[in-house]
Amino acid sequence: MEDVDQEAQRAKPKTGPRAPTAREIEEHEAAGHVQFRSWCRHCVAARGIGQQHRQRDKEDEESELPLIVCDYAYLADTSSEGTLPILVLRDRKTKLYAASAVQATGVNAYALKFVVGVVQDLGWKRLIFKSDNEPAIVALKRAVAKAMPGVEVILQESPVGDHAANGEAENAVKEIKRQIRVLKSVMDEKMGTAVRADHPILSWLPRHCAECLSRYRIGQDGKTAEQRRTGRR
Repeated sequence: MEDVDQEAQRAKPKTGPRAPTAREIEEHEAAGHVQFRSWCRHCVAARGIGQQHRQRDKEDEESELPLIVCDYAYLADTSSEGTLPILVLRDRKTKLYAASAVQATGVNAYALKFVVGVVQDLGWKRLIFKSDNEPAIVALKRAVAKAMPGVEVILQESPVGDHAANGEAENAVKEIKRQIRVLKSVMDEKMGTAVRADHPILSWLPRHCAECLSRYRIGQDGKTAEQRRTGRR
């Protein structure tokens, strides 16, 4: 005989996919697609994966010396197609991104002014400036340190062949390139044609992508990089 009073553990049914509201789509586009959304075809096509969150010990992170990592990138993963190199920086403490197309790798007036401006905006008076051992980027770091006599810049390079030692910079490059692909996908759709790799607008896009990530992406602490840098929304 079946027990009529028998109870069952309450199940937690999976919710089905929900179509975004017009307001959610508008806000997502206005923020430059910085938060991965599975319902956005541009995010899915360009990123392929959602955001990764690596937890660090908060006390260690607050006590350590500020560290800025940097590396060069190319949209087509090669420098042989006539596209300008992209200089990518990321500040560990604030999680701020900065990126800009530059005329060439190494020391030049435009790249030097860009990097000095980023460091000055962060406000650090003593910091570690880390990269790989590529001569061009090492020379640029030395020029930056020389251009800021009031800031103590500790130059650091990862060991030759040790990609893991420069993992933060490589991850920053990947994130900037993902963001560029997202916004390029949006531009292609709105313009009704694929933007060529040598189009002038792509020289401006890296800066805009870094600004979007820094101003609109919210971290695990509920703040954006710009909020961490300035202390206000």
